[in-house]
Amino acid sequence: MKISNIRVSKLFGEFDHEIALNINEHITIIHGQNGLGKTTLLNMIHNFFSHQFYKLSVIPFKEFVILFDDNSSVLIENNESIYSEKNSISIIYKPSEGKNQHYKPSFDDEDSNFSLPIHMLDDLIPGLDQIGPRHWRYTPTGDILTLNQILSRFSEYIPSQFIRQNNVPEWLVEIKKTNPIQFIKTERLTLKNLERENFRRLPHEQNTEHSVTVYANELAREIKSKLADYGALSQSLDRTFPARLVRLRNPEVLDNIELLNKLNELETKREKLIKLGLLDSGTDPEFQVSNEEIDDRTRSVLSIYVRDTEKKLNVFNDLASRIDLLKKIVKARFRHKEMVIDKVKGIEFVTSRGETLHPMSLSSGEQHQIVLLYELLFKITSNSLILIDEPELSLHVAWQVQFLRDLKEITEVVPFDVLIATHSPQIINDRWDLTVALEEDEFDESEYDVEVDDDTDIFLEGLFK
Repeated sequence: MKISNIRVSKLFGEFDHEIALNINEHITIIHGQNGLGKTTLLNMIHNFFSHQFYKLSVIPFKEFVILFDDNSSVLIENNESIYSEKNSISIIYKPSEGKNQHYKPSFDDEDSNFSLPIHMLDDLIPGLDQIGPRHWRYTPTGDILTLNQILSRFSEYIPSQFIRQNNVPEWLVEIKKTNPIQFIKTERLTLKNLERENFRRLPHEQNTEHSVTVYANELAREIKSKLADYGALSQSLDRTFPARLVRLRNPEVLDNIELLNKLNELETKREKLIKLGLLDSGTDPEFQVSNEEIDDRTRSVLSIYVRDTEKKLNVFNDLASRIDLLKKIVKARFRHKEMVIDKVKGIEFVTSRGETLHPMSLSSGEQHQIVLLYELLFKITSNSLILIDEPELSLHVAWQVQFLRDLKEITEVVPFDVLIATHSPQIINDRWDLTVALEEDEFDESEYDVEVDDDTDIFLEGLFK
């Protein structure tokens, strides 16, 4: 049960859009002029599948339809005027077989849907100032707002985990389980830290952490976790080695050629793990043996040694493949810096002059590249639908052109589908077959007093053809 098609009618009161996902290619790209709702569509998908129905309800639309490849569908209707502050949506699930299922989220009791301490709102939303127990002033306009009005107007500022919906029916829970959705938004370089004990007392800009720092620390913890698994498995295998050697049967013993080949493969794999920063050079020291040195007794011992070492090193397989691809892509992009993976620092860089750089010392474009690649490689659940808003942000044109090729490589390591919203012809490059234009009006260049270069001309032709 995978999403095959998405439709919305009267988005913002006027736009009708349909997006047929490229199921076989696993990549769909939506593009169009500003204001047509590219980012809003991604938010609607994310809000529905994360059960953030309040956030979905404050978006003005008439009908939102999600079709699945098993011929089932979900219809979400917005029952109130798009200009009303009263939010009301209804959800109808139409299975391929059986009765339709209905659900109407309730937003009458605002406190039951909001779990963030209300005194933290003015720390999350710039320009908001609490002036009473249940009222805030939005300083840019001077408006006095209630909690419901804040949730309606500024829902994008409030982390999803703090807006909850109670009593969700089981069929909706199952739809969420079978269609994991993850959203990579444009605000990628910083992450809000809502766990600080002194969050309320800190200036607004100090309540955030830099993504590259957070992810470098995450990777260091992941490496330490794998090393702990490696150590625990090593101890277990070493402890049982004598008993397994005594019980070893002849069919389980490898011949000399097999042993030598396996030993060479293990040494190659060990060297690669050392280069990737996952093993120290002194871990499981090199073991070399010649064909002449292998007698019957040695063959039995080495057969168990080879199998044990394979099991130990296999602990790193998944993490190593992700780190290897991350380093490969970064090496092709960063011409004067080399990424180094470290079990203590996670990620750092060494310049061509030998200087060590923290990821925070990178340019904004380089940080965007690292954060986007890290999220795709390390924070994605396999077989999810990944929503990416404007992957081109701060990226050099050459990096944008390479993006889809990199994405293809990443999906071979972490399988997922992706829906991209972009303004960039370079991101699309030569893959217009993957695109869906949100509007097909003709574009008149004469309305704009600008010169259009070749790349832009190609983009506009594809956008409005």
